[in-house]
Amino acid sequence: MKVLEVTDLFKNKTIQIELPKDVEFKTYQLVLLNTGKERVVGKVITFSLDKKNPILDKDYKFERALTDEEIKTWKEKVDNSFERVKVARELAEQNKLDIHFFQSREDFDSQQYSFFFTSKDKVDFRELLKDMARTFKKRIYLQRVSANDRLKMVGVYDISGRYNVNDFAKFFPDRPTMNVVRDQGIMIRGNNRIFDFSGKIKGSMVYEVEHYREMRRYLPHIKQKVKVNGREGVVSGLDILNQRVKIKFNDGVFSEPFHVDEVEFEGKIKRPPEKKEENPALQRSSGQAKKLPDSEELLADAELTESQPVKNH
Repeated sequence: MKVLEVTDLFKNKTIQIELPKDVEFKTYQLVLLNTGKERVVGKVITFSLDKKNPILDKDYKFERALTDEEIKTWKEKVDNSFERVKVARELAEQNKLDIHFFQSREDFDSQQYSFFFTSKDKVDFRELLKDMARTFKKRIYLQRVSANDRLKMVGVYDISGRYNVNDFAKFFPDRPTMNVVRDQGIMIRGNNRIFDFSGKIKGSMVYEVEHYREMRRYLPHIKQKVKVNGREGVVSGLDILNQRVKIKFNDGVFSEPFHVDEVEFEGKIKRPPEKKEENPALQRSSGQAKKLPDSEELLADAELTESQPVKNH
């Protein structure tokens, strides 16, 4: 059975329903769901699952995809929701409850509000719930979430500049693991930039890993024996994107990085010819194209991955 996996954004709950026929879906598409009690906005996670015995949520029914105008209106509601969060924090303080509200949503028809909070211990929020219902004049749904779930909901910026990277990583064949980091030649020891605030590998680490792995095929391994112009040594570092190899020669001298084409080693794969493209922006006043420097002249002080023992996190 084909399954549609959607996140109910009102309750922050991921559900599975039977994939509707004759409907084209897109990842992250916003859709309208009916629970029987309310209509809510959902975000499509995947629509390509094929399961033999799926656990379907029978309370949810797919109605349709949101129109562009409805998406615009819903995003405006999300942008304005933080004002409710600030009021909820004040009400929690008046009730002397040690909880932290951080996000609020509403159903599609704006009949009720949901609020999400974190707290160290379980709390009795029955009086708070009454105060919130009187203040907002809506039905109120409260949900306590863990610190890690809060990070997933709020999202974080990482070194790639992408937002909410936990969802982003779901649509790549590799999960964010140490192998994904190693395959890109990124230093691991003492490098806190590869981890998010929850201590896990950042989801964006999977973004370019396939390109790095393809480029890595043409390079030798760390500590592999190599030869350059008759001199022998072992590989001490790699610059994967620029296809450079740093070598420690047998006489103890560390070399400047050599292009892989200059290096001889066992199992070497011939690189495909590079495509040379003229940059139309680089033109002389005479109308002749300015000659671009060869790739050898473009070598900068690239960061090389030194060989050292690595501990798994």
